Amino acid sequence: MPGAIFAGGDTQAATMGAMNCFAIATNESTHNTLATGDVWLIVPECVSVRLEGTMPPGFVAKDVSEHLQQVLAGVAEGTIVEFSGPAVEHLSIDTRLGIANVANNIGALTMIFPPDRLLLDHVAGRAKYSYNPVAATPDAHYADQIVVDLGDVRRQVRGPDNTAAARPVAELDGLGITAAYVGSCSAARIEDLALVAQIVTGRTVHPSVRFVVTPISSLVAAEAARRGYLEAMLAAGVTVTVPGCGACFAGNQSPLLLEAGERCITTSVENNRGRMGSDAADIYISDPAVVAASAIAGRITDPEPYLWRSGDAVA
Repeated sequence: MPGAIFAGGDTQAATMGAMNCFAIATNESTHNTLATGDVWLIVPECVSVRLEGTMPPGFVAKDVSEHLQQVLAGVAEGTIVEFSGPAVEHLSIDTRLGIANVANNIGALTMIFPPDRLLLDHVAGRAKYSYNPVAATPDAHYADQIVVDLGDVRRQVRGPDNTAAARPVAELDGLGITAAYVGSCSAARIEDLALVAQIVTGRTVHPSVRFVVTPISSLVAAEAARRGYLEAMLAAGVTVTVPGCGACFAGNQSPLLLEAGERCITTSVENNRGRMGSDAADIYISDPAVVAASAIAGRITDPEPYLWRSGDAVA
């Protein structure tokens, strides 16, 4: 809930900062927190990130989070990233969740969004407990203040082996793949699935590629089915699995268990060797549009030609 402290056992716990709560991964101390209701923290510094501008059409949270990894590298280590600015009100809850998800990758302890009308309306129909939203005071102190123009966001590909090496899609254009995945806590929300459906409609997954899509939740899966997204994916040869983390981690018994020598393009939040199967497989991270287009082409490719056909629009 807004204004609450959320102590999570997973490294991506900061995702919940999109809900205006202090969401932090307590990791090995999580059991103590569950048992006692207390968590001891050293109050960290805060970095202000003012979001301005507008994302280009066809871009989603994954693109913003990839951009922030570059902008905040070496700046946000061990801090709280607090978002503000005129662009925030135009970011959907899906987008905010996808952005906050990247906190761990840039070394931040967490990220937090303001309690604007969009968020409070979202929470109002779901809250089971009372809550008190929090906002920065006018005299709030920040370790650093950064302005990010969302108009500067571009599609990136990261990897293999680490999330630090980011390159424009064009630099890897033509690199063959055998597996593609849209899922994990960093993607596979309804906006992501809309992009995938748009790209695969009327097309077929390349015969050398296994393309798996795992909706992030049962509610998202139901909405994607209602809008016809899942039907479009299945018709194109995509394997759609039950909601959850899916192939992001090999231990989830995903049908996309990578074998030695395979190359996968994924929306996952991490790509260390062995994470999705064999430690002799290469994992590249990008946005859902790049993943879907690459699955159709059989190689890493720019999705723009696949997105904008006559009459096309992202739902």
